[in-house]
Amino acid sequence: VLHVDHTAIKTLPDSIGLLCNLNELQLNFCPRLVALPSNICKLRSLQTLFVTACSNLEQFPLELGNMECLRELHVGGTAIRHLPDSIGLLKNITVISGHGNCRSLATKSHFPSFQFLALPRSLNTTSFLPPSVSGLHSLSELDLSYCSLSDGDIPDDLGGLSSLRVLDLRKNRFCLLPSSLGQLTSLKKLFLSRCWKLKSILEFPPNLRRLIARDCRALENIPDLSNMKFLKYLDLESCCKLTDLSCMWYASSPLATSCAALQIYRVLHADHTAIKTLPDSIGLLCNLIELHVSFCPRLVALPSNICKLRSLQKLFVTACSNLEQFPLELGNMECLRDLHVGGTAIKNLPDSIGLLKNITIISAHGNCRSLVTKSHFPSFQFLALPRSLNATSFLPPSLSGLHSLSKLDLSYCSLSEWDIPDDLGGLSSLRVLDLRKNRFCLLPSSLGQLTSLEELFLSRCWKLKSILEFPPNLRHLIARNCRALENIPDLSNMKFLNYLDLESCCKLVNILGLENLNCVQEINMEGCHYLSTSFACSRRSLIHSTRHDIKGFMNNRSAI
Repeated sequence: VLHVDHTAIKTLPDSIGLLCNLNELQLNFCPRLVALPSNICKLRSLQTLFVTACSNLEQFPLELGNMECLRELHVGGTAIRHLPDSIGLLKNITVISGHGNCRSLATKSHFPSFQFLALPRSLNTTSFLPPSVSGLHSLSELDLSYCSLSDGDIPDDLGGLSSLRVLDLRKNRFCLLPSSLGQLTSLKKLFLSRCWKLKSILEFPPNLRRLIARDCRALENIPDLSNMKFLKYLDLESCCKLTDLSCMWYASSPLATSCAALQIYRVLHADHTAIKTLPDSIGLLCNLIELHVSFCPRLVALPSNICKLRSLQKLFVTACSNLEQFPLELGNMECLRDLHVGGTAIKNLPDSIGLLKNITIISAHGNCRSLVTKSHFPSFQFLALPRSLNATSFLPPSLSGLHSLSKLDLSYCSLSEWDIPDDLGGLSSLRVLDLRKNRFCLLPSSLGQLTSLEELFLSRCWKLKSILEFPPNLRHLIARNCRALENIPDLSNMKFLNYLDLESCCKLVNILGLENLNCVQEINMEGCHYLSTSFACSRRSLIHSTRHDIKGFMNNRSAI
């Protein structure tokens, strides 16, 4: 193996041909490389050759075909226009990567073992495509992404690529796909994202496993998917003209009735689409584990059959602003772990949510009134309250039942000191507490009982005047811009604190115990202009005993 990437070489010595056992040569990103010696073609054991991004390299030696073991040739980003005709002698070649401007790559369609072809990402790619691809019987991956292909540019015999497993057509200009696409019986992955003019797809390859067609803004219709027995992942995010998903699975089809075609589904993305509801047959996707229908402003209802998705683990309906309610049978989704309903018109979740024993995350930044009153979820790990002036009506009187809660987000909730339940300290598993942008003047004394808490966020709590006690095992304390904060407790016993950010706490007078923070890595005190002279001793001691970053030292010297 020989690597000389990113060097200033202009050529290789003729003696390169003496490296008779060399099997990999990398010459990438050598902008001064202008020629390769003909003796390079004597490397009969060479299997992989990279000259990517050698922008001044214009040609290959005519004897290229003598490199009989060559399997991979990467020439993207060079000035090479043509490869020598002798390339047709390379019977073992499987990969040619030509993202750049090599004009003849795709015309050598007689390689019996050819497996991978990546065409140049260029406005002139049409001149690089051969009129026929049927000779590439071993081609397994074809990358035509970002090639600005229009209707008619893709060869009609595309369906003759009998071994093709991956087809990448992202960011092209066609309105339709060739009808022969459905003949690609070996195709497993199809990428169509950002084909902004694509209006319709007539037929899909029958054995497709993964279909990603994000941001196809003109796409209005897709074919019936009920016969696609192996499809596991479907992503139609931001197909904003797609109004109906019922074409994906028909309950009346024999396959749908038996679930033979539908039980393979694992993930479905339909975010940013124009759908108004989901078809009743959604309940037939019996092995679906993720369903994403966020940012669908026309979505007004979910069918009750969605609750038959007993394998579903994650459900996202975020920012579906006209969605007003969930089906009453929500509790039947026994595997549901993550539920994201922020930004909807949902006011209450059905009482059956209490049956969801595996629920660990409910994210409700929005206005769902009843989320946090269901405090009997034994495995509950994450709770995010609505960012609302009325958030106080969302908090339960007690948090003590949430023994598994590890993250609590009460940021931007306009909470006053009497709004936070007194038993906050009973959250024995809590690791992250976010209280940013609230109205309280004091924090509950039980805060110090949170022995598992590692991260505490208090920034922009503008009325906060004093903190009585910190949790003992805190690692990150971020309290930026707490303008009224005058006192914080002694930090001497905080053995694990490694990040302290008190920027713009402009009324803070003293920080006790700073010199005892053995684990601290970074302290930010910029804008703390009123720190006392007693603080200076602590800070100098810390500076002399550590090499840690202490921001704001020079800014505050004049005030000390």
